[in-house]
Amino acid sequence: MWKSTFCPQFTPVSFTFLAFLVNTGVYAATLCMMISPQKELNPNVFLGPDLHTLHAWGALDAWEIRYNFQVWRLMTSLFLSVGFSSYMISSGALIIIGFIVENRKMSPGRLALFYFASGALGNLFAVCIRSEVSVGPMGAIM
Repeated sequence: MWKSTFCPQFTPVSFTFLAFLVNTGVYAATLCMMISPQKELNPNVFLGPDLHTLHAWGALDAWEIRYNFQVWRLMTSLFLSVGFSSYMISSGALIIIGFIVENRKMSPGRLALFYFASGALGNLFAVCIRSEVSVGPMGAIM
């Protein structure tokens, strides 16, 4: 039922499933970084890593991109989540929308190119209009 309704093209090597696994792994790794006694979770978000950890892992920071030329932040911020709710919402949207888009005509390679190009361009637009630090793949998903 699940396969025929939401993800008729599901395979373990589909881009959508691999992106979901990477997002889950990065979220779990950032939470594991919070285990040390010197660090604590973000008090404003349920099960969210602190902002220093997100910045160290590559959060989208306009100042770092403009003045320190850390252009890689345009891509690494696509894999980070600020907390449990943002992780669940972005993962659910990725699974539902990703499997709908990924079909015979849109191969995993094409979808990966489209996902990363739209994510990088969305993050570049965000850097141009605001200077706050941000994370999340919603620009690429939507």
